[in-house]
Amino acid sequence: MVDNTPVQWVLFFFFYCFCGWVWESCYVSARQRRWVNRGFLHGPLLPIYGTGALLILLVTLRVQGSPVLICLFGMAAATALEYGTGAAMESLFEVRYWDYTDKRFNLKGYICLSSTLAWGGFSILLVKVI
Repeated sequence: MVDNTPVQWVLFFFFYCFCGWVWESCYVSARQRRWVNRGFLHGPLLPIYGTGALLILLVTLRVQGSPVLICLFGMAAATALEYGTGAAMESLFEVRYWDYTDKRFNLKGYICLSSTLAWGGFSILLVKVI
């Protein structure tokens, strides 16, 4: 992973932006029983997923031998990104793209424990499988 070129990192970003759009659009659509396009750009991309994936890959470079540390570092990085992005989007654009206020152990509705734990699982999947 360390030996990747800048072009490969850009391709990783767009690949994970697209994968995040597919995941989130399908998940929300299944829950609402109708198609929901979760993208806000012109095209099937969610930049928070691309940014999150690259962030997770970068913060776990030195701990890739330990699934526990991958999970912990990935949870911390993705949760910090989710909180910062949620707060910034609401502050700048006066819109909430997600809201966890109905979930237990949430912080201002931007993050919650269940999502944080999911990011840990996704981190292991990203680093060890994908």
